[in-house]
Amino acid sequence: GEAPAGGGADLDDAACVPAPRASTKVAMDFTRRLFPTPARESKARDEEDWIIKNRVALKKNKANANKLPAHLADISETDAYWLKAKGDDFFKAKDYASAAAAYTSALEGDPESL
Repeated sequence: GEAPAGGGADLDDAACVPAPRASTKVAMDFTRRLFPTPARESKARDEEDWIIKNRVALKKNKANANKLPAHLADISETDAYWLKAKGDDFFKAKDYASAAAAYTSALEGDPESL
């Protein structure tokens, strides 16, 4: 069993491998989440509902207050009229638990204005 001289079996395997591709850096942005859980265990919508329902307690806890997502930490969470309107939207969608939470937040924020 000698290899044939000058045959295809003597080809250098490295000659068949393509050159490495050029590298690049890709910037990835991830959605900030208050709960450090994998997506398979917790859904963003469920987390937002929980945050809305527990907003007052979260605001009192300074460690969590800075972690609130920007869209949940804006002026709308203290504006009683906005909260009432949000409660109305939830009620129309038959999401009664979220509606009750929004109405409660509106009353806690400014009970005299409603």
